[in-house]
Amino acid sequence: MNLLVLGGNGWVGGAIAAKALTRGAKVTCLARGVSGEFPNGVEVIIGDRQNPESLHCFQERYYDAVVDISSNPSHVIAAAKFLEPRAGRYVYVSSVSVYRDASTMGTDESSERLSPLPPGSELSLVNYGEAKVSCEDAVLKVFGEERTFIIRPGVIGGVGDTTDRTGYWPLRFHRPSSPSELVLVPKSTIDFVQVIDIVDLANWIVLAIEREVVGIYNATHDPIDIGTYLRTVAEAVDFRGDFVGVSNGFLQERGVSPWSGPKSLPLWIGQKDSVGATTRSSEMAKKAGLTLRPISETAKDQLLWELSRDPSVPRRAGLSDVEELELINDYLNLALGGENEV
Repeated sequence: MNLLVLGGNGWVGGAIAAKALTRGAKVTCLARGVSGEFPNGVEVIIGDRQNPESLHCFQERYYDAVVDISSNPSHVIAAAKFLEPRAGRYVYVSSVSVYRDASTMGTDESSERLSPLPPGSELSLVNYGEAKVSCEDAVLKVFGEERTFIIRPGVIGGVGDTTDRTGYWPLRFHRPSSPSELVLVPKSTIDFVQVIDIVDLANWIVLAIEREVVGIYNATHDPIDIGTYLRTVAEAVDFRGDFVGVSNGFLQERGVSPWSGPKSLPLWIGQKDSVGATTRSSEMAKKAGLTLRPISETAKDQLLWELSRDPSVPRRAGLSDVEELELINDYLNLALGGENEV
C-alpha cells in the first residue's frame, strides 16, 4: 500500500503512519516538521499547507489513500481538489464534535450535524465542530461516498496524550497530593467516559484502509460511568488510598473547570444535557473491525509514559497538588466540621 499522510509528526497522524509502516506500507508524510518527530521509515516532505503550492510536489505521484487530520477547511478543500486524480481514497479523521445533539444517549452516525463553518471564518476552539463539518463536506463533495472514509473519534487517550486529559488520572492515583493518599474525584451520577486508546484507533484506521472500507464511522470506546472508569484506572495503577468524592455543585462553586484546562477535573462535565457527548455509539465501527483494549491496559501504559515525561513542563489539564489539597481540606472541614487537614 502506498499511503500519503498529511501530517505524520503529530500524535494521531504519527500513530497512523507508524502502524502503516509495520504493515508493510510505503508512507509519505507532508508536514511543517515542527510538531514532533516523524516515525522512522517514512518519506518526509517538508511543506506548509497554508501555501496550497506545497501540494504540487505530488503532481506526478499516485497514492492508494490519503490520510488527513486537519481541522482547517481551507487546507482540506485544497488537498481534496488537488489529490482527487492522484489518490484512490480520502481518509479523513473528523470528530464526534460534529454532532448537534449532546443530550441524547447512544446516538449513531445518523445524528444531525452542526452547520458548516461559514466560508472565510477563522478556525477556533469555539467553532471546532463546525469546522470539522466543513472538512467532511469538502471531502465528500470531491471524492464522493464511494471513495471517502470518515472517522469520528471521541476522546483519544493513551501514550502521547499531551492534552493531559487522560494522563491526569493514572498519574494522580500513582502520586496523590496528600500524605494520607486521598484523591479528589467527582461524585457524579450523570457523567460517562469514552476514551479510545490511540493504539486501537490507529490500528483500526490502517486495517480499514487496507480493506478499502468507506463510509462514516464513530470511533469511541464503550461508554462507562465516570465512577467505574476512575475505579478501574486506580486499580490498574495499584492505588491503595481512598477517594474523596465530591458533588458537582461543590466543584462548580469552587471554580473547578470541567473537562480540561487549568484547575480542572479532566473528563468530568457535570451537566446532564451533555451526557450524549460521551455516549456515542460505535457499533458500526466494531462491525467494520474496530477492537478495543481494556481501560486498565491503557491506564498502565499511560502511567509509564507519564513517568517518563519532564515533570517541570506545565500540565495543560487537571489540579495542581496545592489546588487538590486545598479542595480536599475544604471538603473535609465541611463534612466533618472543625479544622481538618490531610
